[in-house]
Amino acid sequence: MHISVWSDIACPWCWLGKHHLQQALANTGVQADVTYRSFELQPNARGARPVREYLQERYGSLQQIDAAHARLTAAGKAVGIDYDFDRALMVNSFDAHRVHHLAMARGLGEPVMERFMKARQGEGADISEHATIRALAVEAGLDGAEVDGVLAGDAYAAEVRADEEAAREIGVSGVPFFVFDGKHALSGAHPVEVFERALAMARGADATPGP
Repeated sequence: MHISVWSDIACPWCWLGKHHLQQALANTGVQADVTYRSFELQPNARGARPVREYLQERYGSLQQIDAAHARLTAAGKAVGIDYDFDRALMVNSFDAHRVHHLAMARGLGEPVMERFMKARQGEGADISEHATIRALAVEAGLDGAEVDGVLAGDAYAAEVRADEEAAREIGVSGVPFFVFDGKHALSGAHPVEVFERALAMARGADATPGP
Protein backbone atom coordinates (compact mmCIF):
# COMPACT_ATOMS: atom_id res chain seq x y z
CA MET A 1 0.00 0.00 0.00
CA HIS A 2 1.16 3.52 -0.73
CA ILE A 3 0.07 6.41 1.48
CA SER A 4 0.67 10.04 0.52
CA VAL A 5 0.55 12.50 3.41
CA TRP A 6 0.40 16.23 2.81
CA SER A 7 1.71 17.96 5.91
CA ASP A 8 3.51 21.05 7.13
CA ILE A 9 6.49 20.78 9.45
CA ALA A 10 5.03 23.83 11.24
CA CYS A 11 1.66 22.11 11.87
CA PRO A 12 1.21 20.52 15.32
CA TRP A 13 -1.75 18.44 14.12
CA CYS A 14 0.46 16.98 11.39
CA TRP A 15 2.88 15.59 13.98
CA LEU A 16 -0.02 14.00 15.85
CA GLY A 17 -1.54 12.62 12.65
CA LYS A 18 1.82 11.15 11.66
CA HIS A 19 2.03 9.21 14.91
CA HIS A 20 -1.62 8.12 14.78
CA LEU A 21 -1.02 6.70 11.31
CA GLN A 22 2.14 4.94 12.47
CA GLN A 23 0.29 3.44 15.42
CA ALA A 24 -2.55 2.27 13.17
CA LEU A 25 -0.06 0.62 10.81
CA ALA A 26 1.59 -1.14 13.75
CA ASN A 27 -1.77 -2.27 15.17
CA THR A 28 -3.04 -3.65 11.87
CA GLY A 29 0.19 -5.04 10.49
CA VAL A 30 -0.39 -3.27 7.19
CA GLN A 31 2.80 -2.81 5.18
CA ALA A 32 2.81 0.66 3.64
CA ASP A 33 5.15 2.99 1.80
CA VAL A 34 4.44 6.41 3.31
CA THR A 35 5.45 9.57 1.44
CA TYR A 36 5.28 12.91 3.24
CA ARG A 37 4.49 15.65 0.74
CA SER A 38 5.00 19.38 1.22
CA PHE A 39 2.32 21.84 2.27
CA GLU A 40 2.72 25.32 3.77
CA LEU A 41 0.01 26.67 6.06
CA GLN A 42 1.73 30.06 6.25
CA PRO A 43 3.76 30.42 3.03
CA ASN A 44 4.18 34.16 3.57
CA ALA A 45 5.55 33.88 7.10
CA ARG A 46 8.66 35.99 7.70
CA GLY A 47 10.82 36.10 10.78
CA ALA A 48 9.99 34.19 13.95
CA ARG A 49 7.08 34.88 16.29
CA PRO A 50 5.85 32.93 19.31
CA VAL A 51 2.95 30.73 18.25
CA ARG A 52 0.77 31.81 21.17
CA GLU A 53 1.28 35.47 20.26
CA TYR A 54 0.44 34.80 16.62
CA LEU A 55 -2.70 32.81 17.47
CA GLN A 56 -3.90 35.40 19.99
CA GLU A 57 -3.59 38.12 17.35
CA ARG A 58 -5.48 35.99 14.84
CA TYR A 59 -8.17 34.42 17.01
CA GLY A 60 -8.37 36.58 20.12
CA SER A 61 -8.96 34.40 23.16
CA LEU A 62 -5.71 33.24 24.72
CA GLN A 63 -7.71 31.16 27.20
CA GLN A 64 -9.32 29.18 24.38
CA ILE A 65 -5.99 28.83 22.60
CA ASP A 66 -4.31 27.45 25.72
CA ALA A 67 -7.23 25.06 26.28
CA ALA A 68 -6.87 23.76 22.72
CA HIS A 69 -3.14 23.34 23.23
CA ALA A 70 -3.76 21.43 26.45
CA ARG A 71 -6.04 19.00 24.61
CA LEU A 72 -3.47 18.56 21.86
CA THR A 73 -0.70 18.04 24.41
CA ALA A 74 -2.72 15.30 26.11
CA ALA A 75 -3.41 13.60 22.78
CA GLY A 76 0.29 13.76 21.95
CA LYS A 77 1.36 12.16 25.22
CA ALA A 78 -0.90 9.21 24.45
CA VAL A 79 1.29 8.37 21.44
CA GLY A 80 4.62 9.38 22.94
CA ILE A 81 5.13 12.91 21.63
CA ASP A 82 5.71 16.04 23.71
CA TYR A 83 4.57 19.49 22.60
CA ASP A 84 5.91 22.73 24.01
CA PHE A 85 3.60 25.49 22.83
CA ASP A 86 5.18 28.04 25.16
CA ARG A 87 8.37 27.90 23.08
CA ALA A 88 6.97 27.04 19.64
CA LEU A 89 7.68 29.61 16.91
CA MET A 90 5.68 30.59 13.84
CA VAL A 91 8.21 30.61 11.00
CA ASN A 92 8.49 29.89 7.29
CA SER A 93 8.94 26.17 6.59
CA PHE A 94 9.83 26.29 2.87
CA ASP A 95 13.57 25.61 3.18
CA ALA A 96 12.98 22.79 5.65
CA HIS A 97 10.60 21.24 3.12
CA ARG A 98 13.31 21.51 0.46
CA VAL A 99 15.77 19.66 2.67
CA HIS A 100 13.11 17.06 3.39
CA HIS A 101 12.94 16.37 -0.36
CA LEU A 102 16.68 15.77 -0.29
CA ALA A 103 16.06 13.37 2.58
CA MET A 104 13.45 11.47 0.58
CA ALA A 105 15.91 11.17 -2.30
CA ARG A 106 18.39 9.61 0.14
CA GLY A 107 15.86 7.25 1.74
CA LEU A 108 15.68 9.29 4.95
CA GLY A 109 12.38 11.09 4.49
CA GLU A 110 10.63 9.75 7.58
CA PRO A 111 13.42 10.29 10.15
CA VAL A 112 14.17 13.77 8.85
CA MET A 113 10.48 14.74 8.90
CA GLU A 114 10.17 13.40 12.43
CA ARG A 115 13.25 15.31 13.59
CA PHE A 116 12.03 18.55 12.02
CA MET A 117 8.55 18.19 13.55
CA LYS A 118 9.91 17.38 16.99
CA ALA A 119 12.21 20.40 16.87
CA ARG A 120 9.45 22.75 15.72
CA GLN A 121 6.68 21.44 17.97
CA GLY A 122 8.56 20.38 21.08
CA GLU A 123 11.89 22.17 21.27
CA GLY A 124 11.21 25.77 20.26
CA ALA A 125 13.49 25.49 17.21
CA ASP A 126 13.41 28.05 14.42
CA ILE A 127 13.15 25.67 11.47
CA SER A 128 13.56 28.54 9.02
CA GLU A 129 17.18 29.11 10.11
CA HIS A 130 19.64 27.37 7.82
CA ALA A 131 22.03 26.46 10.63
CA THR A 132 19.18 24.85 12.56
CA ILE A 133 17.87 22.99 9.52
CA ARG A 134 21.38 21.69 8.80
CA ALA A 135 22.01 20.54 12.35
CA LEU A 136 18.70 18.71 12.57
CA ALA A 137 19.08 17.11 9.14
CA VAL A 138 22.60 15.88 9.93
CA GLU A 139 21.39 14.53 13.26
CA ALA A 140 18.76 12.54 11.35
CA GLY A 141 21.36 11.08 9.01
CA LEU A 142 21.87 13.43 6.06
CA ASP A 143 25.28 14.51 4.82
CA GLY A 144 26.07 18.06 5.93
CA ALA A 145 27.72 19.03 2.66
CA GLU A 146 24.65 17.94 0.71
CA VAL A 147 22.38 19.91 3.01
CA ASP A 148 24.60 22.97 2.59
CA GLY A 149 24.34 22.62 -1.17
CA VAL A 150 20.55 22.55 -1.05
CA LEU A 151 20.29 25.52 1.28
CA ALA A 152 22.76 27.59 -0.74
CA GLY A 153 20.56 27.55 -3.83
CA ASP A 154 17.05 26.65 -4.90
CA ALA A 155 17.40 22.86 -5.10
CA TYR A 156 14.12 20.99 -4.59
CA ALA A 157 12.09 24.20 -4.70
CA ALA A 158 10.29 22.87 -7.77
CA GLU A 159 9.48 19.64 -5.94
CA VAL A 160 7.96 21.54 -3.01
CA ARG A 161 5.86 23.63 -5.38
CA ALA A 162 4.79 20.50 -7.28
CA ASP A 163 3.54 18.93 -4.04
CA GLU A 164 1.61 22.08 -3.23
CA GLU A 165 0.12 22.23 -6.71
CA ALA A 166 -0.91 18.58 -6.47
CA ALA A 167 -2.64 19.40 -3.19
CA ARG A 168 -4.57 22.24 -4.83
CA GLU A 169 -5.60 19.99 -7.70
CA ILE A 170 -7.25 17.48 -5.37
CA GLY A 171 -8.80 20.17 -3.17
CA VAL A 172 -6.58 19.97 -0.09
CA SER A 173 -7.20 23.07 2.02
CA GLY A 174 -5.84 21.87 5.36
CA VAL A 175 -3.39 19.34 6.71
CA PRO A 176 -2.66 16.64 7.57
CA PHE A 177 -4.29 15.06 4.52
CA PHE A 178 -3.87 11.36 3.79
CA VAL A 179 -4.47 9.53 0.51
CA PHE A 180 -4.47 5.72 0.58
CA ASP A 181 -3.44 4.03 -2.66
CA GLY A 182 -4.63 7.05 -4.62
CA LYS A 183 -8.26 6.16 -3.90
CA HIS A 184 -9.36 6.88 -0.34
CA ALA A 185 -8.70 10.16 1.47
CA LEU A 186 -8.77 11.20 5.11
CA SER A 187 -8.37 14.76 6.34
CA GLY A 188 -7.21 15.60 9.85
CA ALA A 189 -5.39 14.03 12.79
CA HIS A 190 -8.13 11.55 13.61
CA PRO A 191 -7.87 8.98 16.41
CA VAL A 192 -5.91 5.81 15.76
CA GLU A 193 -9.02 3.68 15.28
CA VAL A 194 -10.17 5.95 12.44
CA PHE A 195 -6.88 5.35 10.65
CA GLU A 196 -7.34 1.62 11.21
CA ARG A 197 -10.72 1.80 9.46
CA ALA A 198 -9.18 3.85 6.64
CA LEU A 199 -6.51 1.19 6.17
CA ALA A 200 -9.20 -1.49 6.11
CA MET A 201 -11.12 0.44 3.45
CA ALA A 202 -7.99 0.85 1.37
CA ARG A 203 -7.47 -2.92 1.52
CA GLY A 204 -11.03 -3.50 0.38
CA ALA A 205 -12.56 -4.41 3.73
CA ASP A 206 -16.08 -3.35 4.63
CA ALA A 207 -15.15 -0.37 6.77
CA THR A 208 -15.78 3.34 6.46
CA PRO A 209 -13.52 5.93 8.13
CA GLY A 210 -15.23 8.64 10.08
CA PRO A 211 -15.00 10.67 13.25
